Amino acid sequence: MDSPARDVVAQRNIADGWTTYAYLFNGVDLQYDDNVVVKVVVDACDDASSIPGMSADNCTSSALSSALVVIPPDITPPQDFLGLDSTWLSTNLPSSASPANGQVIVKFRKPTWFDSANQVDAASIAKYQDYAGFNVYSTDGSNNITLIKACPCATPGACNTTTDLQCTISNLTANAIYKLHARAYDANGNVTTYLDPAFKSYNQIVKDTVAPTFVSALGVSWNPTITKAVVTWTAATDNQDAASSIYYEIYRKKTTDFTSGEKASPPSANLRGTVTNVVTFQDMDQALDSASEKLSGGGKFYYLACARDAQGNKTCDPVTKNLTLNDVVAPSITLVASDKSNDTSGTYKKWYLQFHVEENESIMASLSLTVYAKYTLSAPSTATTSDSFDTNGNNYLNWSYTAEDATNKKGIVRINNLVGSSNQKGYMN
Repeated sequence: MDSPARDVVAQRNIADGWTTYAYLFNGVDLQYDDNVVVKVVVDACDDASSIPGMSADNCTSSALSSALVVIPPDITPPQDFLGLDSTWLSTNLPSSASPANGQVIVKFRKPTWFDSANQVDAASIAKYQDYAGFNVYSTDGSNNITLIKACPCATPGACNTTTDLQCTISNLTANAIYKLHARAYDANGNVTTYLDPAFKSYNQIVKDTVAPTFVSALGVSWNPTITKAVVTWTAATDNQDAASSIYYEIYRKKTTDFTSGEKASPPSANLRGTVTNVVTFQDMDQALDSASEKLSGGGKFYYLACARDAQGNKTCDPVTKNLTLNDVVAPSITLVASDKSNDTSGTYKKWYLQFHVEENESIMASLSLTVYAKYTLSAPSTATTSDSFDTNGNNYLNWSYTAEDATNKKGIVRINNLVGSSNQKGYMN
């Protein structure tokens, strides 16, 4: 009898029963799903049907109990993984996620079809049950990846809780930027590779909670040439990120020193300016400064310096310095008014002068008043300090004052009984 020319290969285990493959030749590959139990029996047949009078080939009939059992290994990684959730990166972490110093928290995106809001069929559930955890990698400039943490799910095959879908990575360089990439893996260690790090990696800034070290050795002096207060200090250091920029905030308070609470957390209203990576600041009066707070008004000014890193951690040196300045601003005189009438003799003019006075620093009681007068028939001319003192104008008995504020720094001054020559124009200063 000739050697068998064909084989009958039975049967693989599938959901609806056994399947028989008839008349397959040696060396044919058959495809099966991962982890499916395959039982194989082989029956050999001759070619008796080719002999006249024979209607069928003669074949062996092997019992299923003698079948070879084969379980193909799981070599397929989890399907449809979407990588990192980019909305959680950088400063967009939800309030419930609170990384500590040197940490980042990442979130993984499960397949879009596995959503409780959708109708999830049995096949989709089976695919998601292949998830056992997630790997997080750092990505270099050439998009090469290095594993920095494996994040297993609490129950492999059920990676669907808030805890499973986020992972805290520690022992990173504070304030450094890491380009992160994620892949999913199954219980047999098969890892997804279908996401390209070149397109599915995201930058994440590592949490920094440590404030700079700052002993300011603060100094302050007045530069009359530029009419500014010059503040100097010693540079701070950031022990978390030496290359990070440091921002210096300079605060000023007049008359009294900062309280201990204000030194720890200075009021924003006292901030004079912020500079970056330098150790000097020039303070000058600003348009929005009140008259009583200006340097030009003189007084004692206290300065405080703070150092802040890129993530807002701040150290304020409690040692303040003060600067005492003289008042270099004269009182202001505005809203001048006057009135006059003939005296009973009709020979002279008797009149009064009234004006508004405001002083930025001292009180009105500390001010002196000098009145100069000019009487002339010529064209209008302003009285100056070169003209004569007006006798009546400089007689304090003719003065009256009405305060306009509680601090007695502004009010109305009236000078009565001013007398000039008849038919002459009088000018007062």
